[in-house]
Amino acid sequence: FTVDLPFNEPPTDPAKLGEGLQNVVIVLICNDNAVAAQVGKSFKECGVEHVRFTSSDEMDSKISCEGFLQMEKTYVYLGQEDLYSDFAYDLLSQLTTHCVLLTFGPHFQVNNSQGHYRS
Repeated sequence: FTVDLPFNEPPTDPAKLGEGLQNVVIVLICNDNAVAAQVGKSFKECGVEHVRFTSSDEMDSKISCEGFLQMEKTYVYLGQEDLYSDFAYDLLSQLTTHCVLLTFGPHFQVNNSQGHYRS
């Protein structure tokens, strides 16, 4: 992408950006602490609810607990592509009303991902 200088657009207000995501929970599957901290900070600044797991197995055990998931929320599985598990995503999508699959990593390894962020 390119940025034309001078860039005269006003900065985005993180709180306003997050207003449209009040009924969304980001489920971050990431075993890289630095990446998780950076992404988590962005979610926090925007007021977006999120939870981080370091593996799909860890997520499986937590979401299966009664009361962890809220049916009125939309869940976004945002997973590091090499940690993706069909079983984990299928479980999340079966236990929730609305679920979206997004992945990130250097390759596009998850064919059924609805969006991929190359990193």
